[in-house]
Amino acid sequence: MRRFPAMLMAAGLAAAPVGAVAGPSEKSDHDRIERSERFEWSTGRSHLGVMVMGLTPELRKHFGAPDDRGLLVARVDPKSPAAKAGIVPGDVLIQVGRRSIADVGDVFSALDAAAGKPMPVELVRERKRITFDVTPAKST
Repeated sequence: MRRFPAMLMAAGLAAAPVGAVAGPSEKSDHDRIERSERFEWSTGRSHLGVMVMGLTPELRKHFGAPDDRGLLVARVDPKSPAAKAGIVPGDVLIQVGRRSIADVGDVFSALDAAAGKPMPVELVRERKRITFDVTPAKST
């Protein structure tokens, strides 16, 4: 009977150094991988030239957007239709054309319907609603 507790203690002591060595290395391949999501607003016919991100309900409230819709503009390509219209990073798009924007698919549908024609783009900037007229560029 005395052997069993002794073996358990020996096994515990043998495993202790292994646990100490099993920590994370200085730099692993996982740490070097950059993670990002990019949504390019481009369909077969037209594009705006912005990169957007989805918003949580808390962020929608923070930006002053409606509870049920809105995408945050993360980047605007220089010389794009969006840049020419005055859209800037930090704006929250809530309507493109006649379509409310809840996700990227809504934008694709609105751009398909516009096909290079001018359309209103409603957004929230500094908790105020603003509307711009934007003519999506035709995709080549």
